[in-house]
Amino acid sequence: MASHASPQYTTLVCDIGDVLFTWTPPAASKLSRKALFSSAAWHDYECGRINDGDVFCEAVSRETGLTKADVEGFYAEARPTLHVNEELLAIIRDIKARQFQVLLMSNISSPDFEDLLTRFDDWAVFDGVFISAEVGLCKPEIGFYEHVIAESGIDPRKSVFLDDKAKNTDAAASLGFRDVVYDDMAHVAHTLRSLFRD
Repeated sequence: MASHASPQYTTLVCDIGDVLFTWTPPAASKLSRKALFSSAAWHDYECGRINDGDVFCEAVSRETGLTKADVEGFYAEARPTLHVNEELLAIIRDIKARQFQVLLMSNISSPDFEDLLTRFDDWAVFDGVFISAEVGLCKPEIGFYEHVIAESGIDPRKSVFLDDKAKNTDAAASLGFRDVVYDDMAHVAHTLRSLFRD
């Protein structure tokens, strides 16, 4: 009988925000998550065109009509709510322990990533971390994926790409990655355990 075994994947490429780490927007803030994330300033911040927190807050203030203090207050309240997805982290540790490679690839500003570094102390579990602000490109720009492939030496055809946004997983799939949308933790856990088997 012919074998129909799944391809042997060797690498997991995982998103950070709203996947490995989550946070809660301040309920009483005048600045909404949607308004922030849809702003041109946010895109420039993530892509490294703005690297100063004060400059960023001023830019968001101009775009939204809110005060700089409103923007700063949003961050001041949101940052302490940041927490790791322990269930996903446990799966990643298991994947890593069985000699698979784990990379992080995220749209994140340099100041936000520097803050994240102080809130988590097990970075050794990851074989590499790629952030948009350092590369100057943001998902789903193909150039960001190509940069990660070139720098890490991974084969996308043997790699799994996990992200909460379909447009980002679609871009990965176009390069040969096995794409997994982070929609439900139970579904993601089952999928990753199925794909990364000894």
